[in-house]
Amino acid sequence: LFIQFLVALVLLMSTSVISKQMDVFMNGDMGYNKDYLLSMQVPRDWSEKGVKKMEVFRSALMELPQIENISLSYHLPGLLGSDMRNMYSENRALESVAQVITSDAHFADTYKIPMLAGQFFSPELNSEAADMQVVINKKAAESLGFKSPEEAIGKQLSFKNDTEKFSIAGVSANFIANSMHQDTPPILWINVANTAQYRFFTIRLQPGSLSAAVEALRAEWKKLQPEAPFVYQFMDERIRQSYNTELQIQRAAQLATLVSLFIVFLGILGLISLSINLRNKEVGIRKVLGASFYNLL
Repeated sequence: LFIQFLVALVLLMSTSVISKQMDVFMNGDMGYNKDYLLSMQVPRDWSEKGVKKMEVFRSALMELPQIENISLSYHLPGLLGSDMRNMYSENRALESVAQVITSDAHFADTYKIPMLAGQFFSPELNSEAADMQVVINKKAAESLGFKSPEEAIGKQLSFKNDTEKFSIAGVSANFIANSMHQDTPPILWINVANTAQYRFFTIRLQPGSLSAAVEALRAEWKKLQPEAPFVYQFMDERIRQSYNTELQIQRAAQLATLVSLFIVFLGILGLISLSINLRNKEVGIRKVLGASFYNLL
């Protein structure tokens, strides 16, 4: 029975640790606000005309009262992959490898990623000027030798084998790029107008009924793109998929704990029954001598 108690205690403690870790994974600070956030695939027309068409669609969808903001991008947190790029500070003094995110100027506002300095591109600039801007996160700024986010604003950087210089328009706070399995990498945003490559709309819904908001979005999307499928996924679901292995371990630990506690309960019940059987004569004698039920118990 002692071994059963010990095993049950170890399993109970392990399950508690795993549950707390999963709570951190699912509800911890990601560096962006994942609530009321969904992504949907958009038709691909990787050209300057296609980017402008997506901007028209975005403006039309923004008319819906259920939508707070929309961003067009090629990459999403949790789906960044291995798109890395070598970048160099001015005069190629320092080199850093950054995770690339291709997006429009609304990415930070949609995800609610705090800006530490500057701004997330410049929507008011013409496309040619905006093409020559990049945005980096705090870790990328530190890797390039900048002592503060403000120091990086306006500075230029270049890429490997590239002769063009890009101006740093803004520096954002760090955030969880994929999952908490990995450390936050340096992040480099490139304007989608520069590459004309995109895959997703990220849509932030207004707080309220999610089902009503999704139905309104679906109806408007069918008007704008009747032939394009309406495929979407909430950010909570995407994050949960990143931790499938941990969720399976948590469920297995919970089941093992319940089974172990049940076995311990059976052991205790058996000891009590044995004790009662061994003391039947004593109980009978005490009963004859006038012991109350409370005293017998």
